[in-house]
Amino acid sequence: MIIRKSAKIVILLLILIGLAPVQTRAGFGISPPYVRNESLSRGSTYEEKIYIVRNEAESEEDWKMIITPDLEGIEDWFSVDQGMEFVIPAGEEKFTIIVKVDVPKKAKYDHYTGALRIKGAVDKPFDQEGGISLAIGGRIDVDITVSDVQIVDFKVRGIKMYDMETAHDAWWGHVQGVIKLGITLENIGNVKVSPSKVELDIYDYTTGELLEQVVNYNKIAKVDSFNQEDIMSKFKTDLPAGSYRAEFRIYNGEEVVRSGDSTLSVLPYGTLPRKSMPVWAWVLIVLGIIIILGVPIFIFRKKLLELVKKILESIKKLIRKIKK
Repeated sequence: MIIRKSAKIVILLLILIGLAPVQTRAGFGISPPYVRNESLSRGSTYEEKIYIVRNEAESEEDWKMIITPDLEGIEDWFSVDQGMEFVIPAGEEKFTIIVKVDVPKKAKYDHYTGALRIKGAVDKPFDQEGGISLAIGGRIDVDITVSDVQIVDFKVRGIKMYDMETAHDAWWGHVQGVIKLGITLENIGNVKVSPSKVELDIYDYTTGELLEQVVNYNKIAKVDSFNQEDIMSKFKTDLPAGSYRAEFRIYNGEEVVRSGDSTLSVLPYGTLPRKSMPVWAWVLIVLGIIIILGVPIFIFRKKLLELVKKILESIKKLIRKIKK
């Protein structure tokens, strides 16, 4: 009897629970859940890519999100590419935001901590009759240090050797060919950086003979701290048309950061397609011509007018003589 009564009570409770309105608990994951950097310098910029992840069921609705800084006086240093208020649209299971830190040039050398608190809610109720718009939340911890220690360091993430053309003669003289080595460089230091030098050894593919050694000493574009960019190292050469093996070495100070080899293709001059000159370049050329010609005309306009008058008078006299 006791067992039967207990069973009836359990069944009754299950029925009551089933009749009650269902409230789905929503949530999300943050990866990575922090912004950390121990080597920021004054005036530097740092970015951290953050992913907001939710499951398939949760991604069926739009989510309104609000980020509130809790950063003890350094709120102005921080910004988010999506803004401090944004919507994660329905269907997005993985949403990306980029947190950017701009350190002022007069920032105090110190260790700073805090958090970016993320709050949000489903944009519309799950159930129009009895459902609710559920609040959700999370946080991104902030742990950064502004230091006066300069760190010059980088990683080479990619290399590309471009085809080139042979040297040629132009009306202004001999023009050498240009070897272009593309470098994808990630600056992991806290100051602008570029390779201290890039060396290139060029070999004959057939015989293996070393034909030429060229070096680029620090004549390469610099990459901002904590950024990744594609830059170019250029070398002048008079190599004839053909295929070569090029060994490269990329230096940070005296240390070789990356080395390897690649195929270098040298094509006859005029083979590669020419890029059309942009409109702004033509405008600058026309303005330059106008200035070059216009300035002397303006300065010597009186003498030029007198000269024109004399020429016209001479022409008139000549016409009179012909008529006589």
